[in-house]
Amino acid sequence: MKQLPVLCAFLLWALGTHAQFHLLHSHHQDTTAFGAKPLPPKKHKRNEVLPLRSFYTFSGRIRDTAHVFLWMAIKDSVIKGVIRYGRWGDTLFQGDSLPVYGTVEHDGKILFCTFSADGNMGLGFSGKVINDTLFQGTSFGLVSNTAYPCNLYRHDTVPPGIDTTFQAVRVDGIYSYHIGDVGAAGGIILHKQAPNVISIDLGCASGPPDYASAMVKSPQVPFDGSAAEYDSPGRPGCKLKIRVFKDFVVIAYMHGLNQCNYGTSVEGVFARTK
Repeated sequence: MKQLPVLCAFLLWALGTHAQFHLLHSHHQDTTAFGAKPLPPKKHKRNEVLPLRSFYTFSGRIRDTAHVFLWMAIKDSVIKGVIRYGRWGDTLFQGDSLPVYGTVEHDGKILFCTFSADGNMGLGFSGKVINDTLFQGTSFGLVSNTAYPCNLYRHDTVPPGIDTTFQAVRVDGIYSYHIGDVGAAGGIILHKQAPNVISIDLGCASGPPDYASAMVKSPQVPFDGSAAEYDSPGRPGCKLKIRVFKDFVVIAYMHGLNQCNYGTSVEGVFARTK
């Protein structure tokens, strides 16, 4: 996922925490005795990271206690989905559910996080899809600052009502994220001024102990119906791309270059809160 430092501390944290993934390379040595024919080579299945499909369903356990079902759609290196919690024995239609949003890096690693209705980021995930059937990685409690190995296995049942729509129904709104009550936070207000123009009002703050901040405001930013490109007039090379999806926004530095010199990063995933 070009490395995409994501403003939500989830992605910043994830980029700094590298879960280890290894391809299995087993070697088999045949032995012969007294002229016997050698045994045929033993075949070993390799764990491979294949090109990502557009939709996945997984289920499994986190910390050996919580049973989760995950439905995840992927488009243009962006992830949206639903995660549902339950107990062993629950059906797919029981348990609490939360939306998840995230991004895909160039190496195939996927990063996503649960969001509550007010933008609070709860549980983060970082990992890869192995052999098209296994999500292997780590789950992170963003507020509790805990991490656990996570293996979720392919599940073929998809309940009705899973929204896989990426195209924004409306652009105007408030999009935000925060980690607990005192952690990193950010928000952006978008307003469509004309078919090809939006206004942006963006603010972000890092968590303790520094609480560094960044602010970006512009009344007119070119907009093509799904993405806006902001070019800072006072900071040469400072360019942001704001992609608008249904119920969330993804902000990244253009071409992966951070030449803005703000107090903190403004990259990240912001969920619609109003």
